[in-house]
Amino acid sequence: MFAAYFDESGGQDIRFTLVSGYVASARNWESLEVDWKLFLIKFGVPYLHMKEYSQSTKCYKQWKGNETLRAAFMGMAADIINSHLKQTFISIVSHDDFEKVDAIYKLHEHFNSPYALAGRTCIGLANNWARNPSSHALDIKYIFEDGGPDKGGLISAIQALPPFLPAPAFKPSRDVAPSRKWPQGKSGWVQLQAADYIAYEARKFVVDHELIKKGLRGARKSLGALTKVPLGISSWGEQRLMRVCEMANFGKR
Repeated sequence: MFAAYFDESGGQDIRFTLVSGYVASARNWESLEVDWKLFLIKFGVPYLHMKEYSQSTKCYKQWKGNETLRAAFMGMAADIINSHLKQTFISIVSHDDFEKVDAIYKLHEHFNSPYALAGRTCIGLANNWARNPSSHALDIKYIFEDGGPDKGGLISAIQALPPFLPAPAFKPSRDVAPSRKWPQGKSGWVQLQAADYIAYEARKFVVDHELIKKGLRGARKSLGALTKVPLGISSWGEQRLMRVCEMANFGKR
């Protein structure tokens, strides 16, 4: 059994939604879980959360300005990912192009949101990878971060077009405190923290892309540290969205 863990990034603020994550065997994920928990203990933090880390908030507040410690933390996280995981997947959807095509074709009736389309695409990429004889993969379980913006849309999107894909599960990346809804609380899945790392770095790359193309900024070192894991990437712009709507007979408005 293999498993793939995904997280999302981007949104209305950058007009792109990205879903990113990794696939590996259950055994490799179990090994990563052990190493990841030891890594967190070593640095004295309860989890990795890239937005909090980048802004030096919450459990990373005392690290502000300590670039040696921060670099060591990110470097060890990347080493663990590179040591255990088999393949990276990233799907990018342009909000502007999604809305432009949706004004012509009945796109959102089939893919409720850019997130739903990006998530389904990542499942499809992993599914195609698993069918490749060189992958030696069996069935894959698909787990998404529970805080995604459109879980219902993603569940519907897997059957929007053939081939119909396996349904995803949703889990939290960090422990959830007991509440009325969850009296026992919920345990976080550290595997999703690895997905959070690549999702954040992919978002930063999209934001910085124009500056990188112009030579005004180099690619982030933290993204470069993750390149030892092979990458499968899929982007959705206007032309590709138009082709899918036409081929699938989504119908015009």
